[in-house]
Amino acid sequence: MINSDLPTNKVSLQSQNQWQIKKLWNVISLEYGTGLTGSQRIYGDFPVYGSNGQVGKNGAFLVNGPGIIVGRKGSIGKVLWSSEPFWPIDTTYYVRVNGNYDLRWCYWLLLSLPLDQLDSSTGIPGLNRNDAYELLVKVPPNTEEQRRIAHILDTIDAQIQETEQLIAKLKQVKAGLLHDLLTRGIDEHGEVRDPGAHPEQFKEVFQEKITIPGEWEILQVKGVGTVQLGRQRSPLHQTGRYTTPYLRVANVFDGWIDYSDVLEMDFTPEEREIYNLVPGDILLNEGQSLKLVGRCAIYTGPLDTFCFQNTLVRFRCNARVILEYCQAVFKYWLDRGKFALIAKQTTSVAHLGADRFAKMTFFCPTLNEQHRIIAILNAQHAHIATEEAHLNKLRQIKRGLMHDLLTGAVRVTQLTAVDAQ
Repeated sequence: MINSDLPTNKVSLQSQNQWQIKKLWNVISLEYGTGLTGSQRIYGDFPVYGSNGQVGKNGAFLVNGPGIIVGRKGSIGKVLWSSEPFWPIDTTYYVRVNGNYDLRWCYWLLLSLPLDQLDSSTGIPGLNRNDAYELLVKVPPNTEEQRRIAHILDTIDAQIQETEQLIAKLKQVKAGLLHDLLTRGIDEHGEVRDPGAHPEQFKEVFQEKITIPGEWEILQVKGVGTVQLGRQRSPLHQTGRYTTPYLRVANVFDGWIDYSDVLEMDFTPEEREIYNLVPGDILLNEGQSLKLVGRCAIYTGPLDTFCFQNTLVRFRCNARVILEYCQAVFKYWLDRGKFALIAKQTTSVAHLGADRFAKMTFFCPTLNEQHRIIAILNAQHAHIATEEAHLNKLRQIKRGLMHDLLTGAVRVTQLTAVDAQ
């Protein structure tokens, strides 16, 4: 009798430690939210959620938090978490747990499922909960393991959010620093000049309503480089005799150029002399939306290969300025809306205008000061790039952990054992 009982006990203990495969409806139910008018989403202490996030506040709540919201219409399958009581509107579902399951683990489980691929609507995207219920999920054997899984994923998610906040703060600091450096400059001691403490070091530029360091030159863009509008695209110039790849507005983004989607047309040898691109040329979007006109990038492609179309303006520096300083100035103008001020709107497209751009006022420090300014901006950029690389690594770790922990490929007991070593 003793021997015959042993296999039974082993099977029983093993089954208690095994994950089970269940349909989602065994774990949770998706309940319909209730609509609120716009006037009912203005005041109150409790968040109101739509399928894409919080859409207001209300004086009452429908679901006592914490809780999970799932997009039903529009942003289907988007999974949201509320740590407090909330009101889900009628474009959403909220989650009820069907049994002894940890709610936060359910949140992570739902995030791992392809709910956004279950669109059952022919019009506005819609999630049918019956389709979601048929999804197969792997369920840990007890709530303690579920809680530990959720805790690990919460920890890595918190690190991601902290890094995102740090990057956002660094970018704000860089924007403020850019303004100071391009209007006050930096002295030979590495300090940003202070017009309040040393007004004698500054002069007033009345047309710009600004003060700048007294030693800076006040020039026009055409005084620090050449400005050239690209050549107009025409079917008459596609004979194949002088076929040349060219860049256009679709190739130029904020700080980089896409060389993968390039068109071709004929440029005669005389036209190539005018419209040829060399490394170090700055290309600016001439025709674009008002917000993006003037967006620019440095051409880093090969010599004597590309020309450019008239949706772009080429700027080529002269000896008065360094390339990186000009790019920083143009980026500053874009962010501050200076290009939008001079652009002319035609229907839905704004045009920078090569002549208007060439006449824009350009404050020109000495070459030594330009180098000092760029060194500071490069250091700030490197700091941001380091944090962005760290953020990408954290996101990769999170994806891996979600797969391993929510499928049972790696048990939290294994992770605990590794940490203890």
